[in-house]
Amino acid sequence: MKMTRLSLLLLAAGCLNGTAQAQTSDQRIQNLEKQVQQLMQELQTLKATNQKSPDSAAPAELAREVKDLRQQVELNQKEAVVLGDMPGSMRLPGSDTSFKVYGFAELQAWRDSKSTTAYDFSSATAFQPLGNSADGRRTGNFKMGARTSRLGVEVSTPTDLGALGAKVEFDFATEAGTTLDTTADQASRQAWTNSYRPRLRHAYVNLGSWTFGQTWSSFMDLDTLPETLDFNGLPAAPFVRQPMVRYAHPMKDVGTLSVALENPVSFVTQDQAPLASNFDKRPDLIVRFDKAHDWGQWNARVLSTEYRLNDGEGLNLNKQGWGLAVGAMLKTVGDDFLTLQYTTGKGLGRYNISFTEAAVRDGNRIVLEEGNGLLVGYQRKFSAEWRSNIGYALQKNKDGDLAGLLGSGYNRKLQQLHLNAIHTPYKNLDLGIEYLWGQRETFGGDKGTLSRLMGSAKYAF
Repeated sequence: MKMTRLSLLLLAAGCLNGTAQAQTSDQRIQNLEKQVQQLMQELQTLKATNQKSPDSAAPAELAREVKDLRQQVELNQKEAVVLGDMPGSMRLPGSDTSFKVYGFAELQAWRDSKSTTAYDFSSATAFQPLGNSADGRRTGNFKMGARTSRLGVEVSTPTDLGALGAKVEFDFATEAGTTLDTTADQASRQAWTNSYRPRLRHAYVNLGSWTFGQTWSSFMDLDTLPETLDFNGLPAAPFVRQPMVRYAHPMKDVGTLSVALENPVSFVTQDQAPLASNFDKRPDLIVRFDKAHDWGQWNARVLSTEYRLNDGEGLNLNKQGWGLAVGAMLKTVGDDFLTLQYTTGKGLGRYNISFTEAAVRDGNRIVLEEGNGLLVGYQRKFSAEWRSNIGYALQKNKDGDLAGLLGSGYNRKLQQLHLNAIHTPYKNLDLGIEYLWGQRETFGGDKGTLSRLMGSAKYAF
């Protein structure tokens, strides 16, 4: 009988690494400690009685078994990896803080069959060359790039106020136009090294319901944006990351109410050039409500912003801007779902990357851009390995004072369509192909059309 118990104990110890995912290292080590104690008791009993029988180990042999098991305990204590509280995370040794490193490596390749896009790695229909321009007549441009790859670190520690977490994330999608990153510099970089500087995406701290730092704006609805291979994705919806202080208050059976103070940016131009007298006096205020249902989810968002000019020498102009937005996700058949967004407002330029302006100085006043956008998307999941997305965006700008100031080249309407298929042959590996069509129409009647076929390979970790 004792030999049978000993064999079972040793078998449990030998299977320690195989059960690493089933229980925490602390629990496994505690179990081994108990097993060692049981063997020690048996050893003491055998020594006292000097018992030897066919189905039990001799005291010397049992002592060796105890020593071997103790060594296993010590080895596992040294090499133990404790699973963290976050999915895919580990516990920092000697603490209750969980951490994980995440991101993805991605290659994209694309060919433009109509004109040449204004950006070398993502769509920008709002700035697409017009058909009657030299760039609009160039076709067949082909490029490849990996600068959309991403790297981040996330940590979390339990507190009596809830989880205390932090996140820092970078990619390499550096934009042209700065002193250190001119268009010429980009061209030479692609000729030799294809090197790009890291660009900060997220850097924030969470404590319970509070968020402090830079992340997606509260006026943005990330959950209802259609999945695209193109880096910029669809226009006509808010898309911005910025520093903020946000409080989200969940109300049982009601929804979640969020209030955020976010970084203001008065971007007033004159002759389409930023003015040095841009000045900010208050943060942007955003109030948001989210509600989840069995059939999906919806949200509503309100924005209050301000544009101000102040040169310190008597000029002090300001204009209040505003925005309203709603979004929804509706479950359909199986795992399929439909997404919708509608946005309208005045002075939304920097919140919606497809607006070309936000505010312009006209004499002794500030004139704001006004427009609205509609976005629709649908994801079809054929299987665990195959899915497809279609997305369409329509944005219209009103023919008001700002259009008159900017002239006939100002965008009146934008349209963009994405259609893709994504294959996941192995966990975390996505292979995709996408067709993208976009068109802008100016108040002068000119059009610029984008037609792009692209593919990507992305491994997330």
